[in-house]
Amino acid sequence: MIVETLFSLLGMKVDEASVKKTDAVLDGFKSKLQGIALAVAPAALGAAVANLTQAVAMDADRAAKGARAIGVTTEAYQELGAAAEFAGLAQTDIDNAINKSSRAVSEAKKGNKEFQKTFRTLKLSFRELHKLAPDERFAKIAGALNKVENQADKTTLMMKLMEESGPRFASFIAGGAEGIAKAREDARS
Repeated sequence: MIVETLFSLLGMKVDEASVKKTDAVLDGFKSKLQGIALAVAPAALGAAVANLTQAVAMDADRAAKGARAIGVTTEAYQELGAAAEFAGLAQTDIDNAINKSSRAVSEAKKGNKEFQKTFRTLKLSFRELHKLAPDERFAKIAGALNKVENQADKTTLMMKLMEESGPRFASFIAGGAEGIAKAREDARS
């Protein structure tokens, strides 16, 4: 049928016997291809599912290791990462900011006058911050930074607490602790 239609469109004469023979060969080839597809499809699907499962397991493992490294729950780690990405930051940016702000709190508690002064300026107790989980501590610091009205002062304070990565967090902390909580909630849904 296919060959006959093609020859007809090209204006060629058709030998019925040859056309039927060619159609039979093409139908046989079509049936074999369908058989191969039916045999291969489950294997291909199985391989795709195995690859997806492996990728999900690797992501979960990476999240668990990252969470342990900065001292937060895996859930908090993933939420903060999603919120950071929404603000144009990477997971490593939020990891570094949490680590650096936690180090600043620890240094203030150990007597570092510069960090103590920074926390006084933000009207935060480094002793109280030290008692919080790292993600909660970061949210409190973000809330205090968000209340600083002068942009130059805010940038200076962010750099003292989070070093060179501080200013990149301006949009991330713009909503303060409430904004971070909202972004984490959005990441959950």
